[in-house]
Amino acid sequence: MSLPQGEISEVDSQAGTALASLICWSIWKNRNQDLFEGRHWEPLAVYEKALLVWKEFKAACDLLEHKAPPFSSPCPQIWQSPPEGYIKLNVDGALNSQDGNGGVGFVARNRDAILVGAAMEIFKGPLSPRVIEALGFRFALTTALRWGYSQIIVEGDALQIVQALNGSRSFIDCDTIILDCLQIALNFSSCLFSHVKRGGNRVAHFVARKSLSGNGLMSWRGDFPQWLLTLALDDVRASGSSSMS
Repeated sequence: MSLPQGEISEVDSQAGTALASLICWSIWKNRNQDLFEGRHWEPLAVYEKALLVWKEFKAACDLLEHKAPPFSSPCPQIWQSPPEGYIKLNVDGALNSQDGNGGVGFVARNRDAILVGAAMEIFKGPLSPRVIEALGFRFALTTALRWGYSQIIVEGDALQIVQALNGSRSFIDCDTIILDCLQIALNFSSCLFSHVKRGGNRVAHFVARKSLSGNGLMSWRGDFPQWLLTLALDDVRASGSSSMS
């Protein structure tokens, strides 16, 4: 198959990895359509569909890159309150070493460090650490959108995933999940992705670990369990943020 040279010239070496993974995905989808539905795309159409998704991915990255955050600081060691009007969602993922299943969890807090939401979910494995971390970000974004949040900061200790979401890295194993995240992010009036050290992500880490012993989706927007309130309060004390009410 001869590919359009004009299109290829647009792809730099870093973004080429993302495009290659999307072409593989498009080939796989085409194969499934032929096998299960008796219809398929022509080879050039397979490439063109992958290129279209890649362009959407690149446009989303460019848009987020030009949305300057309301603050700028080095990667924090402890949890910090978001700016006024923002909800910060701290996210983490965890893996069960025995069956390869993955759990994700997040906690949402406002400017006053008040806990306003939390959720956990489990995904069947086997999964890699990077994939489960990416799934955690997507889970937090979809839940935040469903809950009607407008301005959010999604924060985690998975540096590679945060870099991918901010357009500076690309990983074949989770590029499609990153693309999902960026497309969901466009539904918010403001959506920022930030990295924090593990010490600033302790509550989300515990929620993700706890999800592995659960039966599936659980979420709270009030009437939080005591263990979660205690963890969040300890986090606030450690960070020196405003007291929870």
